[in-house]
Amino acid sequence: VHIGLTPFAPGDASAELYQALDHALTEAMAGAAQCGWALHDHRDSPSAADETHYWHDLLVTALEQNRVQLFFQAVVSAGESEGILHHKVLARLPDSDGQLLVAAQFLPWVERLGLMARLDLLMLDKVLQHVRVHRQPLALSLSGHILRDAAALESLYRQLKLEPELAQQLTLELDEDDLPDQSSVEQLALRLRELGVTLGLQHFGGCFSMIGNLAHLGLGYLKVDGSYLRNIDQEGDKRLFIESLIRAANSIDLPVLAERVETEGEWQVLRDMGMAGGQGRLFGEPAAWGR
Repeated sequence: VHIGLTPFAPGDASAELYQALDHALTEAMAGAAQCGWALHDHRDSPSAADETHYWHDLLVTALEQNRVQLFFQAVVSAGESEGILHHKVLARLPDSDGQLLVAAQFLPWVERLGLMARLDLLMLDKVLQHVRVHRQPLALSLSGHILRDAAALESLYRQLKLEPELAQQLTLELDEDDLPDQSSVEQLALRLRELGVTLGLQHFGGCFSMIGNLAHLGLGYLKVDGSYLRNIDQEGDKRLFIESLIRAANSIDLPVLAERVETEGEWQVLRDMGMAGGQGRLFGEPAAWGR
């Protein structure tokens, strides 16, 4: 569940209120706040036309001039050595003042302006360039938009086909909420396997009942959304759910990884339950490569 909030007073224009609620909801859905809700005050915002113009210019220029930057966050094994399984690639974008924006700040506008597929392809190109120099396994998110854009999806396949050795270092991750129908997912998984690319599923948890349908996809792993794991060392109901999820995934030999692990207490419980690995601030903040 995601919630968008905005303050209001008698006389406020309904159009401005709805725009503010839409902005807050997209921020919440993009993960700007780990609590699942976001607040956007329309009274502190520029006009809708000015804001749209600002973001359009910023984003189109960033895509055309390749200004998007790659940040990385380690995903570590739950084994005794806690070695690195792979690094998750995250996008950062300099604003007009040169300050780096996190994805939750600009992705709602990328989506609203219809630029998600372009961003996906740019990120893939930059990741392949990175892997050419640093042969380390990486995971990169794909939006549901590129799956619905046949031309963009074929461009993605062509990029991967041109770099088969580099493609083998990649896992492409889909959001649970962005999954297309079963037939389309199976076709995507097959094409990626033919190209040597692993497919993973991230932000998982709300569609527990679909685990049985994942058996034939050859997924590399499931990443459980951090909202299901927060304070799991203190909340027994969350343990029951995650234990059931891990058992179901293990029955089809599908590793389960934890997202947004923040405390030693959470990590210890997750390891004891059989989680295969984890990602989160406990293991380090996202950073440029080598920092």
